Amino acid sequence: MLNQKQKERGQAPVFRGAIPAGKKRLSFIIAAIILSLLAALFFFEILLRIVYGRVENITGAARWEDSENSPDRYHPALGWALSPGYSSGSDGAGRITINSQGIRSRSEVPVRPPEGVRRILVLGDSFVFGDEVGDDETVVSYMQRLPGVEAVNLGVHGYGVGQMVLWFEEISKAIRGHDVLLVVTLPSDPFRDPYPHYFRPKPMFSLAGGELRVENVPVPRGSEPGSILRHSFVAAFLFARAREVREPDRIDEVLATTVALIERLRETCRSQGARLEVILIGAPFWIRQKEPILFECEKVLASTLSEREISVRDLVPWEVGVLQAEGDSLVRRKGHFGPRGNCLLAREIARSIGMGDVDCSGVPE
Repeated sequence: MLNQKQKERGQAPVFRGAIPAGKKRLSFIIAAIILSLLAALFFFEILLRIVYGRVENITGAARWEDSENSPDRYHPALGWALSPGYSSGSDGAGRITINSQGIRSRSEVPVRPPEGVRRILVLGDSFVFGDEVGDDETVVSYMQRLPGVEAVNLGVHGYGVGQMVLWFEEISKAIRGHDVLLVVTLPSDPFRDPYPHYFRPKPMFSLAGGELRVENVPVPRGSEPGSILRHSFVAAFLFARAREVREPDRIDEVLATTVALIERLRETCRSQGARLEVILIGAPFWIRQKEPILFECEKVLASTLSEREISVRDLVPWEVGVLQAEGDSLVRRKGHFGPRGNCLLAREIARSIGMGDVDCSGVPE
């Protein structure tokens, strides 16, 4: 009701319980912002679930459980290794077969090669293992085309240089070869070594007083993350993501460890009468991005290994050229070479170490 003075002044009525229009507008804006943030978080959560599949792939805090459906298994010294006897079950393109020795192969590898056959043992990460391609489409499978050569795929996805060296020390007790190729993918492989995880717990490597140190062994099966990190991919990504760190100011420190690891591998090869060749390649994604740290690592590592009289073949310039010439058709969705890219790489490796030529005619992209 209007009081007498309000009536005389012609003022509108004021109800004590009403919310002023300005405050209503502010409340609406705040509510809209909150709803927008919630919608964005929901979209981000869905996107992360599609990309990563499991929250453990973000945190690196997976607790290992034996499973016949996984190509990997927990390993106390290496962090993980290929699961003996695993088969993806699909025939033809995309098939992954792991033999009983934990090697990507459809057959067992005897201790020594047949008479008159030169065996090449190839160490590396996912580029050697052959992510995104089938058993017959890996770099190593194409090297099998070389006459009088048996190439053995010792690649394991996600490995750093240190894990490759430890894996060779283990598997070389069971099989021997004439040549050992260590394929180092830059800049990724060396920068995995100093850290206790790479999506999964792993051994870590460093130099202390000039001596090589191997820590975090036995490798823990994984720590159990808090409840919110187990159920929210967004929370895990923002607050507990296992990162692959590539810090330019750590190049000298990291590569000094890499060189020490390769020298350790050389001694193991010498004790078995095998010849070591180091092959430097670049991850295609970083080459296309013209990532400075890749080319700095290439220059420093190639120079240092040569000074230490370790045979090194730098294939990064070749990769730059072939990617410019043939473009993205050589590379699969997740950044690995497809069949043709792998065949061309196998051919260049074979040429660089004087093992002949690989015929890539008719190999699909």
